[in-house]
Order: sequence, then C-alpha cells, then structure tokens
Amino acid sequence: MAWSDIRARIRSQLADDGSLRWTDADLERYYNQGVDLQHQLVFRKSKVFEERLPFRSYENDYLRLFLKVQTGTFTPGVQDYSLPADFWRLARVTVSLSPPVQADPVHWNEDWDVRNLPQRAPMPTRPKYALVPVSAATYKVRFYVAPGYKTVPNSTDSYAIYYYRKPIQVASTASPPVDSELPDPFNEAPVHWACFQALMKFHIDGAPYRQAFDSTVDLIVEGASPEVTGSAGEGGS
Repeated sequence: MAWSDIRARIRSQLADDGSLRWTDADLERYYNQGVDLQHQLVFRKSKVFEERLPFRSYENDYLRLFLKVQTGTFTPGVQDYSLPADFWRLARVTVSLSPPVQADPVHWNEDWDVRNLPQRAPMPTRPKYALVPVSAATYKVRFYVAPGYKTVPNSTDSYAIYYYRKPIQVASTASPPVDSELPDPFNEAPVHWACFQALMKFHIDGAPYRQAFDSTVDLIVEGASPEVTGSAGEGGS
C-alpha cells in the first residue's frame, strides 16, 4: 500500500493535514515502529494460543504473509546448515523420509545428551534439530537424524525449514521508495501506534491510540483474521 496514503491517514487522525507539528520522517519512523511491534506481538501471542490449539500460527492470515520455506539436501557427515538471509523466527523443520516427518526441537546446549544418551537419541522416524548460535545474531540448523555422532546418513534425504521473515520497512527516501507491504487491514494497528507516538512527543495523552493498537493486534490473533486479497499461504523461498 502506498506510504503516502497511510501517512495521510495518520495526519488526518492527528488533525495535522498541513504538516505543522510532525515531519514526514517522524511519522514514518513511528509507523515502522508500529509494524515491528505488531509483528512481534502477533507471533508471540499466536504461539501462546498453540498450547491448546496446535498450528494456530500457520492458520493466521497475517503470519501466513511472512511464512516461507527453504529446502535442501543433506551432505554426508555434515550436521549444520545455514538459514536463509531473511530468517527471523523458526516455524517448523521437516526431514523427507517418505513421507516427510516433522523434526522435534532440542536446545543447542543439549548436544552431548542427544549424541550420547540412548533415551535422548533421534530415531530414523523421529529426527531432531537445534538452532546453534554462530555469532551474536547468526544461527545455523543442526540436524540429528540417527543415533551417534555422525547423524546425517546419506545425501538423498532432504529437509525443509519453514520460517517467518520480518516485514520490509517503509523507506520514502530510498531510491526507489519503499511503500508498505502490508495490505489493509493490517496497516490499522501501526497507524494507531504512529498516532500514539506522535502525541507522546508533545506530552499529549495518547492512551486511546495505544489501547486501539493493542485491541487491533488482539483481533488479528484471537479470532479469524480479516479477509485479505492475495493472501500468500505458505510462501515459497
């Protein structure tokens, strides 16, 4: 959606159509903050719901816009595989064993246990994986698909990493400019957040906009998401 249209919506709510109190750069920064916060909250709250409603996040229209998959093939004796450049949060991992099976997650610091304790070892039909830190901000996926140290049996098995990426931020001064990739109605909460932050700049009570932001995010998570034209489903890599 065009950033100019979203910005006009924010200015209309703030009664600042003449751009007298807030610069375009201010509103763009506040809107991008709202997009990031909405993204984190929808993901976290959807995962909480999964305690009683498994796979709810995969059925959420908002999160499905950002769900992608990377596929690959194992190399014999190699356990660690790179994540996509736009990786943000992991959704699930599968290993193709005709048919594909979902791998169980383990923490990376349990590596010794999984390799050496029979009760923790992976089984051919119950593979495991861990996100292993490479640096402060970089991870790889480590696969455990058979008991023992060398866990990748052959190069014919494939894997799939389902993951979420982050929304692309609005950048009106970029060349070419970057508009909002969110379709309506998923711009509504970030607009509320931008209004809240704009009022806070002048120490004006923006609580109603903050409440509207929270309520709109909860509507995305708790109920069926509003219909969105062109919802991508489990998007490709």
